[in-house]
Amino acid sequence: MKITYTRGEDKHLKAIVALFELCLFKQGGSPSVEFWKWKHHENPAGVSPIILAWDCDRLIGIRAFMRYSFMNNHKELSCYRAVDTAIHPAYRGRGIFTKLTMQLVQQLAETATNNFIFNTPNEKSKSGYLKMGWEVWGKPTVFLWPYLNFNPFLNNDNDIKALATFNFETISTKKTDQFVIYKDKSYFKWRYQDIPIKKYGLTQFNNGNQHLVVIYHKIRRGLFAENRICDIIKNNEAVNSLTNKECRLLSRKLKGHFITYISSAKLGAGFSIQKWAPEITYRNFQSNAKKYKMDEFNFNLAELELF
Repeated sequence: MKITYTRGEDKHLKAIVALFELCLFKQGGSPSVEFWKWKHHENPAGVSPIILAWDCDRLIGIRAFMRYSFMNNHKELSCYRAVDTAIHPAYRGRGIFTKLTMQLVQQLAETATNNFIFNTPNEKSKSGYLKMGWEVWGKPTVFLWPYLNFNPFLNNDNDIKALATFNFETISTKKTDQFVIYKDKSYFKWRYQDIPIKKYGLTQFNNGNQHLVVIYHKIRRGLFAENRICDIIKNNEAVNSLTNKECRLLSRKLKGHFITYISSAKLGAGFSIQKWAPEITYRNFQSNAKKYKMDEFNFNLAELELF
């Protein structure tokens, strides 16, 4: 058996989806062609680099890194997140996952000067990444803000419709000392309006002279309803922060039991659930590149979602 590696291209889409269907048939969650194109080809940050493994003309492995664009007050960074991977069941245990990952890292190292790659692995895959040079970066501080609601499970169809028709034309990203994801109308349209799966909602309210637009994801958690705060827009600027008062105002707008979102500041009625927050691992492409610290970045929960 001689395994060859090639770059993933449009002509491989059906074969890629077929391999995911083979690998994930028990768990579900296999991407459709439409979803794969949305995620890896239509991303405003750029087309994802994808590498494929072949045994003759049989596709046996896939590895994809998703592009992310960060910015702060001083510079911009174009970086990557290790996301989708699949290995044919008959070829597992032969190191193909490692070879795919490291070949893609080495290819990008030739052009990705001073950039890095991050991801949020599960406990099963984490050790493999650490062996390949990743290191634990840390966990964001996720807060849970509980509130009383007499109709927590009412649908949010009106908020879903509000998001589908919202005009993001004038939205920009607020620059801060920390790196944040670059967002404009194309990002918001792609991320929330064009996405083929998951339904997000949008609600609006005023806090003094500030007008807030909040995008959230309603999730059923057994007997409870979570409202995961995904993106916050204040006076047409994308930000990653809510005040205590804004949390109170928001909780009155949303049907559910609690709000979750990332915050660097302690919230009055909220409490930290960092134990259950996604753990981020990090790797530079070049050994001599600047090593960034996690506290130089400000993520929100949508940016760390697995989708």
